[in-house]
Amino acid sequence: MAGSTRRGALHRMTAREVLTANDGDHTDGGGLMLRVRLDRKGARGHDIAGQVSWVFRFSAPTGERREMGLGVCERHNLQASGASLVAARLAAAKARAMLAEMASPRSHCRARLRTRGRAGVNPGGGSRACAD
Repeated sequence: MAGSTRRGALHRMTAREVLTANDGDHTDGGGLMLRVRLDRKGARGHDIAGQVSWVFRFSAPTGERREMGLGVCERHNLQASGASLVAARLAAAKARAMLAEMASPRSHCRARLRTRGRAGVNPGGGSRACAD
């Protein structure tokens, strides 16, 4: 697809692509990535369970390149993959809005955690610092 190679293009992934993504980082555009780490052997030979999570990559107002975890990606069926993709896109849009106001999304989320004393709900159902 010609549109998927544009720099900065948003919403490149489909729910089916989220569901079937292999090991590695897969971009949805605008800094949103699906990070897939499949089952593998650890340093001492023991099994490490696979992890699939949403990550937002951005340049902080200081110019520093950063990553912020947006939570676990649920991929047990196509509907769950689609719902997780939509929720991650909303979370990334909020983070981009904060960056446009020259605020660091990570700092904002940490401050909210200190004042609330607990984490929010992530796109996949686990905990996430900046859900709403």
